[in-house]
Amino acid sequence: DMKTIEVLVHESAHHIQFQLDKSFIRGGSIESMFGTIDKQECLKLEKELLKITSFVDPNSENEKFKKKKNELKEKIKKEEEIIKSEYPNFKRNDKFETFEKFIKNSDARYLLKYDIVKIRHGFFKEEKIISIDSLDSDFPKMQEAFKSYIRLKSFQRKNSKIQKRICQLGKYYKTPLELFARFIEGIVIDIDIVKRFAPKAFEKFKFLYSLDYYPNLKEVFEILEIKIN
Repeated sequence: DMKTIEVLVHESAHHIQFQLDKSFIRGGSIESMFGTIDKQECLKLEKELLKITSFVDPNSENEKFKKKKNELKEKIKKEEEIIKSEYPNFKRNDKFETFEKFIKNSDARYLLKYDIVKIRHGFFKEEKIISIDSLDSDFPKMQEAFKSYIRLKSFQRKNSKIQKRICQLGKYYKTPLELFARFIEGIVIDIDIVKRFAPKAFEKFKFLYSLDYYPNLKEVFEILEIKIN
């Protein structure tokens, strides 16, 4: 099973890094993996390695999250247009004073932080659930502009979470630790693509490989019948 082989090769690459690089726990370094101390060369190698990462793992491009982010952007724009139809001077990042006066006396204020809330009222603590998705039925007398503002705030929260996730994944995929592991994976999957997308990195790797720089890697490649030439 090729997927199992790729996972094992990826973990083997991490094991090699662990033996070579004392900064492994902090994400490793291009310098130790490719035997260079030249900063400009490291930047060039990183660019090549990112191309291999995109080839090996299409998820590294975060397309799913980027698509969701664009969808939310359109939803925010739509709600903003509805608000401006009633309040032409409305600005998304400014204080919406008319709304704030209204919301102080409404249970809808909880929806400015949460998409769904359980509320208890009265002596018998009667429960009711309000949510972003049921604004029309939960608050039938509320102005459309105010409903749109609450939805807008919800979309902004979701957008912030997605942006944070995109940044986290981007940082993860760019660590030398992961770049090198996917570089080794790429060699196993299609060595010709690696040579084409990352010529400098492959030549540096090939030279060090010929010197047995990478512990146990030759044994791994021999088992998989991978020839570095």
